[in-house]
Amino acid sequence: MSESSHSVVLEKKNENFWEEPCGTISLRKNNFENREQFDSWYLNFYPYLGAYIPFQSLAGNQVLEIGLGMGTVSEKLAEKSGSYLGMDVADAPVSLVAQRLNEKKLSGDTVKGNVLTYPFPQNFYDNIISIGCLHHTGNFELALRQVIGALKPGGNAIIMVYNAFSYRQWLFSPLDTFKRWISSGKDYKPHNADAGERFKYDSNSQGESAPFTEFLSSKQIRALLSSYKIEPKIRSENIGSKFFFPIPRKIKLKLFGPWLGLDLYVQFQKPITSDS
Repeated sequence: MSESSHSVVLEKKNENFWEEPCGTISLRKNNFENREQFDSWYLNFYPYLGAYIPFQSLAGNQVLEIGLGMGTVSEKLAEKSGSYLGMDVADAPVSLVAQRLNEKKLSGDTVKGNVLTYPFPQNFYDNIISIGCLHHTGNFELALRQVIGALKPGGNAIIMVYNAFSYRQWLFSPLDTFKRWISSGKDYKPHNADAGERFKYDSNSQGESAPFTEFLSSKQIRALLSSYKIEPKIRSENIGSKFFFPIPRKIKLKLFGPWLGLDLYVQFQKPITSDS
């Protein structure tokens, strides 16, 4: 199968899988009665989001969000920004966020599209936010290039991707993780984790794992961004509730999140003089 054909197949698989928005299982598991209860749980479960997403400084800004999930972040972005566009590869998240905006009488638009091929206006957005999306595309390098191209010089991006060296990787795949750690930063090599590994991170109500999941290291991300003369800030966050230390999760987040967290939060600014 050619690379282009493979991309089309993966895009369709992603479209079908993410038709069940990320967070749906948590919504059902906790028996939330309404969206507000889910949003409250979500923001409490990820208490550090506000430290990365500049909600309070978005007034008047052109904001793009890639990957929408249940729309908790989307609603806050639309509420705080001057102009909001939310994009997702699947119909359901797009419709869900559109409904949120309509119900709250918030301005903004939503669109179905693939970040790898979408014709973004170049040098346009003040802020681009993508939480837990780009590592599922099948081509993180191209997705990152698209983000940088759409970002206005001096604009800021925040993306979250899965950490190749989190505690979960070391516990469940110590040898493979060690090999990746030794070679990390020398070359960027996309890697689709097997179904079992993908399932630990993303699954739907049918028991299926996400079609493609790539785990990345700080060194890999820095190497990719260095060609654009970008020096990012990268920090790991997120410890699962079942992480084996019998202490409250909020303490585990502080103790282990910055060192062994499941996720990498990448903040960067596009250079003013960028020729990318």
